[in-house]
Amino acid sequence: MEQPRFILAIALSFCVFLIWNYFFVDNTQVKKTEEKTEVQQAVKTETPVTESATKAPEKTVYQVTSAIQNAVPRVIKVKTPYYSVDINAKGAAVTSFMLSQYKETTDDNSPNKELIAKELEKGTVTTGFAGQSVPGLENAIFTSDVKDELIEINEGGKEVLFYWKSAQGVVIEKKYSFSADTYMVGLDVNLINGSGEPIKDSLTVSLNSYYPDTNSAVGFLGPSALLNNSLEQINLDDIEGKGVHTGLLKWISVQDRYFMSSLIPKTPVETNMRLLLKDKRLLEAQYVNPPKEIHPGAQEQVKFNLFFGPKSIKLLKSLGYDLYLAINFGWVDFIAKPFLYFMNFLYGFIPNYGVAIILLTIVTKIIFWPLGTKSYKSMNEMKKIQPLLAEVKEKYGNDKKRMNEEVMSLYKTYKINPLG
Repeated sequence: MEQPRFILAIALSFCVFLIWNYFFVDNTQVKKTEEKTEVQQAVKTETPVTESATKAPEKTVYQVTSAIQNAVPRVIKVKTPYYSVDINAKGAAVTSFMLSQYKETTDDNSPNKELIAKELEKGTVTTGFAGQSVPGLENAIFTSDVKDELIEINEGGKEVLFYWKSAQGVVIEKKYSFSADTYMVGLDVNLINGSGEPIKDSLTVSLNSYYPDTNSAVGFLGPSALLNNSLEQINLDDIEGKGVHTGLLKWISVQDRYFMSSLIPKTPVETNMRLLLKDKRLLEAQYVNPPKEIHPGAQEQVKFNLFFGPKSIKLLKSLGYDLYLAINFGWVDFIAKPFLYFMNFLYGFIPNYGVAIILLTIVTKIIFWPLGTKSYKSMNEMKKIQPLLAEVKEKYGNDKKRMNEEVMSLYKTYKINPLG
C-alpha cells in the first residue's frame, strides 16, 4: 500500500514541476544567460585588443569627390579676436574676411570691415595650374576634416584641412592654420599624384580683388609685389602692358587705400606674378610657382602665409617678411614716414589724431624755426633793394651780362643771399 502512494507522490510532483516550469519560469532569461556565456567564450578565443592598437593612426582615405560637384558646398566659419573668416568648400577659397577691430564707416552702428567684395563669386586664395593639367579643379568642391560649421579660437591655434581628389586620382590639399593672437594665417598646399601619369605644370595661388571706382581714389590701389628686394606697384591702368613680373618674389599683394591682402611664400624663390584684369574691375594676382614634374606616387608641397588686415606700418613691421615696404608715399616717402611715426607716437599718449596733427605742426615749426627766420630776413632785405634792382634793369636792360654783374654787386653790398 505504501509503494503505490510513493509512486503517485512522485508522479504528482513531476506534474507540478512541469506546470510550474511552463507557466511561471522566464525562459528568455535562461536563453540570455546562455547566449552571454557563449559570447564570453567566443571573445576569450579571439586576440585581445590592446590600448596601443586602438590609438594607432588611420591612413587618410581620399574618396573621388567628383560625384558631389552638384551638392551645395559647405561654408566653415572661423572666428578669432582679430577676424571672422568664411571658407567655402568650393575651391576651399576665402569668401569672407571680416575684421573685428575695424568698421566700414565711422558711424557707431556701422558693420565690421569686410575685405572680400561680394562681387568676387569664387572668393580669394584660389588654386589652379598654369597649364590646367588637373581637369575639374576649377569647379572642385573640397571635403573638410572638421565637422563643425563654426570654429571659435580664443587662444592657441587650429588647423582646418580641405582636400579634393580628381577622377584620375590626383589629390589637392589646402590646409589653413589659424591663431588667436595674429592676423597671419598659414596656408599649406599639397599635391599628391595618385594618377598613373606624371604631372608637369606650375601650381598657382591667386589673390582676387574688386575695385568698384578707381577714378576718385586717393593713394595707391592695385597689385604690388616685393620683387628682387624692391617694391613693385602696378597701376590698374598699366596692367595690360605689365601682366607678368619675374624675379625673387618675397610676397604679392592687392591693396586698397587702407587695407591689403598678401600672399607670402615661406621660402622665396625665383618665379613670377601674373596679373589678369577683367572689365577693369576684377583683378586676379597669381603667384605662379616654378614648374615641377611630379611623378606618380610622389607629392609636392608649397607653404605660404596669408595676411588680411590694415596697412599699419607698426603692425606690418611686427609680422616680418618686409611687409611694411608695401606702404609707400612716393617721392616724399623719405620724409613722410618719419612724420607718420612721430604722429603715431603722439597718438599713443593722446588718442586723438586732430590733437596729434596740431602738436606735430607745432614741433615741426620749432624744428624749422631757424631756417624760417633766416628766410624771412632774406625776403625783407630783398624788398629793400627792389627799387635799386629796378634801376639796374632799366639802365642795363639791353646788356644782360652787365645787368647781372650789377645785380650781384648789389647783393654783395647789402649782404643778401638770393638762395635764402
